[in-house]
Amino acid sequence: MKFSVQTAVLPELTPRQVVEKLGAHGYDAVEWRVHPDYHIPPAELVARAGEIRSLVEEHGLRVSCLTGRAP
Repeated sequence: MKFSVQTAVLPELTPRQVVEKLGAHGYDAVEWRVHPDYHIPPAELVARAGEIRSLVEEHGLRVSCLTGRAP
């Protein structure tokens, strides 16, 4: 079984802090919330994809999904 966390439950943390915390606690993956008020604003998703990928891999994690919310 693999475990991941949806970042909507960690709004106070930066993306780096999220992956550091999840990696330290043994999680396998992260589910990024794509939303203007969360970790990855939709307008920045493509531009930041490489940065987010590197950050996740650096901490031994994978991206399990990207989640958003339609208006």
